[in-house]
Amino acid sequence: MDPLLNSAIEAAMRAYAPYSDFRVGAAVELHDSIVVTGSNQECSAFGASICAERVALSYAMATYPASKVHRIAIYSPESPEGISPCGVCREFIAECARRSEYDIEIVGLKGGKTVKISELLPQAFTFTK
Repeated sequence: MDPLLNSAIEAAMRAYAPYSDFRVGAAVELHDSIVVTGSNQECSAFGASICAERVALSYAMATYPASKVHRIAIYSPESPEGISPCGVCREFIAECARRSEYDIEIVGLKGGKTVKISELLPQAFTFTK
């Protein structure tokens, strides 16, 4: 099994999901082999909840701003056959890909697939001035 996916599995055990009972873990691999993890964190004011992917990516980009994100693995024990990032996370991953100047690979999708964010979200939102 991919070590990055193993890190996402471990991260899922640290999720705080008392409302959905759907724990998710994410692991981000930076170009210099640093791995950062995150898990979903729910709040009774549901809009304040944050997905595992955005926790991990935000931490990675804030802590290692000069590093480029290469891969992200996602896992939920409630969906061990694989999961896909929600729409907000897809846009966030696409934004991190632009910042990293790298087409981020997403590991842990249904069927054990690995795809690049440009394949999963071919028409990502962009803001131009």
